[in-house]
Amino acid sequence: MHQHFDKNLNVKNILSRCKPSTIIELGGLNGANTLQLLTMGNVVTISDNKMPQNLSYFVNKGKLKWIQALSFNALKEFDDDSIQFASVDTDHNYTTLKLELIELKRAVKKGGVVVLHDVEAFKHRNNQHYTLEYANGDPYDYSAMTQGLSYTSALIEEIQDGEWELLDWSVESNGAAAIIKT
Repeated sequence: MHQHFDKNLNVKNILSRCKPSTIIELGGLNGANTLQLLTMGNVVTISDNKMPQNLSYFVNKGKLKWIQALSFNALKEFDDDSIQFASVDTDHNYTTLKLELIELKRAVKKGGVVVLHDVEAFKHRNNQHYTLEYANGDPYDYSAMTQGLSYTSALIEEIQDGEWELLDWSVESNGAAAIIKT
């Protein structure tokens, strides 16, 4: 997602308009996006990865809270209508994104924005097979990634349900989208 911070989707511009009190980040991986988000405010990152050591400084300063958990489970701890802005860049499969968007639908306040990465890269792929194979240490079966509903399908379904509206879509750098809760 860090490739979309100040170009392409331009998350920085979206954040400047939203002015959230806290930025929620789903998926932290190596912390590149986290570091950019920290330039705009306090961040709560939910990731199934361990926190990279270079982020300890921000935790000690009270600017970052790192929650090591599955995103859709950790989101259940947020109050209804409590999130103004969330960034999603997790494991790129239909089921995970669907569960995240169900929880975000409850937790994001009306007018709140969610940005999502890799909407073009996984437009026709279901990364669930990739994720499961990787977790088991098996070699990737890329042909299985075309089976089932795609990551992007989960996003489109949620928009079609009517509680989210598409704010912006960028095809560059694997694609990114911004949706607003109506």
